[in-house]
Amino acid sequence: MSPIRRRAPSTRDSPYTAVQTRSTCSPAAPFAACIIHCRCTATRNETMPATLLHAARRHAILDRLAVHRAALLLSVLYAVALALIAFWPTPVDRAGHDTLQRSLAWLQVHGAPGWLTYGMVEFASNIVLFIPAGLLVVVLAGARFWWLGPVGGLLGSAAIELGQLVLLPARTASARDIVANTSGAIIGTVLALLVFGVLALRSSRRMRRVTASINARPARVR
Repeated sequence: MSPIRRRAPSTRDSPYTAVQTRSTCSPAAPFAACIIHCRCTATRNETMPATLLHAARRHAILDRLAVHRAALLLSVLYAVALALIAFWPTPVDRAGHDTLQRSLAWLQVHGAPGWLTYGMVEFASNIVLFIPAGLLVVVLAGARFWWLGPVGGLLGSAAIELGQLVLLPARTASARDIVANTSGAIIGTVLALLVFGVLALRSSRRMRRVTASINARPARVR
């Protein structure tokens, strides 16, 4: 009696695609080992989209964490600098006051607008001083609590002016400074919301690329 010959596995013997069978199973391989290898390959192919989506979400989380850590470090440095400026015993612009006055007078003689005065420059400086306050508060608290930026700027500025009025006789407390500082905090809040928008846009684009890559993968024929 002639020996029974074992037929090499074909694509009809396995529920997996011909491409997978040809690429992973040789005709000389045992049939059971071939089926196990094909099943492992199919499992890896099925889990690949989930892996890509997980990686995209992980990148988005890392982006947010990086921004949060940077904002926390900058907040500490900013708070120290703001405290030194706000509670310095003498006006911080005393050294350059006369030079700035002469520079503004020269600019006015040479055609600068009449509103470009020392008071206007001081007002603009107070606005710029509190832009980081609104930005950092909102970045740390989150976009849902955006209102903390303007409110924090208002309360912080009021506390500074009150401290100057009570503790620092050489400093001049002014409601005008509160208006300028609060305006700066509002501008910082808007900038923080733009930062959140950019991060959301980057995350959305990354997810769209991953989804497009998954959709472009050839469907597995059973």
